[in-house]
Amino acid sequence: MILQSYAAKHRLDVEAGRVAPRALASSQHSANHHKLMLVKLDKDKHDLRAIKSQFQRQVRKLEILFEYADYLTTVINSGDAKHNETLVTICLWALDTMQVEYFMTLAEYALQHRMNSPQGFKRTLPELLMEEFSGYVLDYEKPSEMLDRLQHLGELTNKDKCAIADEITAKFYKAQGLALQRSNPQAALQGYQLAQKYGAKVKQAISRLEKQLCKTNSG
Repeated sequence: MILQSYAAKHRLDVEAGRVAPRALASSQHSANHHKLMLVKLDKDKHDLRAIKSQFQRQVRKLEILFEYADYLTTVINSGDAKHNETLVTICLWALDTMQVEYFMTLAEYALQHRMNSPQGFKRTLPELLMEEFSGYVLDYEKPSEMLDRLQHLGELTNKDKCAIADEITAKFYKAQGLALQRSNPQAALQGYQLAQKYGAKVKQAISRLEKQLCKTNSG
């Protein structure tokens, strides 16, 4: 599991004296463990807000991911289906710091167990994760590398299409079209057409692909 590599990294940092130990003793009660993690999460949020430099904030946020890895591995291995505020928050922080596999591991678990969005977000969790990851793919240097993950997340979040706002669905299909542009222009065109159907402004992308396919077919 991807979280185990983060947990191992954190333990090495503890042993080397680079950070203080964060993991709780396994004998402690699970409910108390969850509460202590929420206390830590609140402190970490406060500390991050105090960092004015966006770059340094992201550096610290990445360090925090390692500190939660042992706990989150335990949660996932336990199969605990209750909403976990720490898990869904760290899920978003993982994407913020470009730790895509970490994000996908937590997103899949949270969606399978129908967890809620973190406090302060109006979107449902499926909407939030689809919107955030679609935006990530649209900004990514090589969007084609994110295609499999994007489609997997789409399968997890789009089971009830009526529960997803049109602008989010549009963003998802736009990201899918972009990720498919080079490898499968026909599928990319279909993605952009679906995005347009849901309100995305992708007229130029559609026109460009239609011309490209027309030349290919006529050649």
